[in-house]
Amino acid sequence: MNFEELEENTATHILRHYTNSPLNQDYSCYWCYPIPPIEDISESFKYFWTWFKQEFQVDTFSAYTVTAFNLFETFILSPPSEHRTAQLTRIATRLLTSI
Repeated sequence: MNFEELEENTATHILRHYTNSPLNQDYSCYWCYPIPPIEDISESFKYFWTWFKQEFQVDTFSAYTVTAFNLFETFILSPPSEHRTAQLTRIATRLLTSI
């Protein structure tokens, strides 16, 4: 999905929230994935978020972002394999689309 498609997906998702219509999938939605309390967020995610926010001028993340980051961190530290490579690609994509 390119940036324009992601933006359109998010706009449609938000509109569906307001009109009580069936929802499409949007990993960046903080209604569907409310941000966890700050004390429940790992220090490594906090460091990542500080860097990412400064580098890319973003302003929000969702609980999905935190979960995807934690999975990414787990897989990046695991032994190399085809499964690991496939999972890292999938998780990195979901991590980025949740921001």
